Amino acid sequence: MNQMNVEHEAESVLKQAREGMRVYDSDHRDVGRVDRVILPLVREAGNEPGDGLVTVHDPTPPRDILLQEAAEVFEPDNLSEDLREHLLRHGFLRLSAAGILAADRYVMPEKVDRIHRNRVILSVSRRELITR
Repeated sequence: MNQMNVEHEAESVLKQAREGMRVYDSDHRDVGRVDRVILPLVREAGNEPGDGLVTVHDPTPPRDILLQEAAEVFEPDNLSEDLREHLLRHGFLRLSAAGILAADRYVMPEKVDRIHRNRVILSVSRRELITR
């Protein structure tokens, strides 16, 4: 599969996800709910603009507020600048974790196995996700 197909599949997975969907890891454990769906800021092919920071509630935000929203998406996380840039470039799901002591997490699109019956099924375990 070429890079263009992989990127298209990743964006397609993100476009199928919706806020509030339950998320299950590869061990069939409930990881939490989708809190935010963030589409890629840039499409890799030719660095074309992507849909960027689009959520179910706001499908077409003006480009001048994208940077402000990007800061809000990661607030108050302690992620490195490189990781933030990677997540924004490729898109991600932000999860509100299940459990009192559970940490919220980020899911990159390539970690999603499928979306089925209003559920996001991951190809990895909870431990392999990026913690907020």
